[in-house]
Amino acid sequence: MENLRYLQEFYGDRIISQNLNPEWPARSPDLTPLDYSIFGWMKDNIYKHRLHTLEELMDAIIHCCQNIDVVMLENIFENKKRRVALCLQQNGEHFQHLL
Repeated sequence: MENLRYLQEFYGDRIISQNLNPEWPARSPDLTPLDYSIFGWMKDNIYKHRLHTLEELMDAIIHCCQNIDVVMLENIFENKKRRVALCLQQNGEHFQHLL
């Protein structure tokens, strides 16, 4: 607790912590579609095959990006609506446990 007091004295209201109530979710990966959906999907698809060169990796990334379809994007953004609603419901506090 002594450390927290020191940080509060030094940083004031600029501390982001689970023990404090921030006024906004700072770059929350739970609200960022690339973080909660696309990057994981891409990683799974890119590394299905053994890649031997940087060129193969780049080609796999390009191929993967070209295969993102409209239905996938629609699902991702429907999911984002739910995440934003949960974030608002929790007054901007942690909501990952509700997903």
